[in-house]
Amino acid sequence: MSLNPEARLKKLARESGYDFHKSRKAEGMDNFGGYMLTEIAPDTVVAGARYELSLQDVARELQRLHVLGRK
Repeated sequence: MSLNPEARLKKLARESGYDFHKSRKAEGMDNFGGYMLTEIAPDTVVAGARYELSLQDVARELQRLHVLGRK
């Protein structure tokens, strides 16, 4: 059984010390209802502090961090 794109990205991110979360709902100017990418330790926001990332944005950030595209 193949993982969906979000689950596959999440697995790769976690294996490299990152995680991302989707906002439960958009509320106000500090929450756009998208994704936030964090580094697991020391629990810091890497991108999307206002939950403004799309899943494609998360993938781009993971590429920039050399999580995707590694051999």
